Amino acid sequence: MAVGASLHLGALRRGLEVAQENLASGVVAIADVLSSHDPILQYLYVVKAVENVPGVGKVRARAILAELGIEEHAHCGDLDASARREILDRIGRRP
Repeated sequence: MAVGASLHLGALRRGLEVAQENLASGVVAIADVLSSHDPILQYLYVVKAVENVPGVGKVRARAILAELGIEEHAHCGDLDASARREILDRIGRRP
């Protein structure tokens, strides 16, 4: 791997970590992440975004995505407007 590529990967990984931390702490809303045009946020896995929303967690995130027919390894940038809306509707509901 070239040095430049590893630096790029390192920046991407750090950006994804920061995005997940910001979601978990409530600094940024899931709606903003799902609709962002930031290339780092578009690369974030949907499951990682949803599971970091306070009160959701890993199990519920995977259940929501399964109910909606969204692959766990889909990226936030891959979602269309209806999928984003459905995720936000499900997260808003309490079991």
